[in-house]
Amino acid sequence: MHWRQSWSRLRQRSVFVKTWMHYHFNLFRYNVQWYISVLRHGEKSQGAQIPFMITMKMRRSLSRLGFQEEDIRMLKPVEATKIIERSVNKQTWKKYVKTRKNPENV
Repeated sequence: MHWRQSWSRLRQRSVFVKTWMHYHFNLFRYNVQWYISVLRHGEKSQGAQIPFMITMKMRRSLSRLGFQEEDIRMLKPVEATKIIERSVNKQTWKKYVKTRKNPENV
């Protein structure tokens, strides 16, 4: 092998190693900064999540609580979320809706 070819390969490998080391050093530095930030300020919350539709997972949860498909179609996503969070069954929900004018304010 000619000395220029071996020099070229060595140079390519050294560039690769240099790039690899920079990447992992920066990744380590980023992770350390993130952990320090979490320790100082606590983990940042995702904020309020407002549902805009009733998902299949929510439908299954509602059906386990005794709601029929017709009942689920009549619910708003906010109402469905509150029902699932509080594990309210269908009979309790119907009593509550009869006594309150605005069921969203559970």
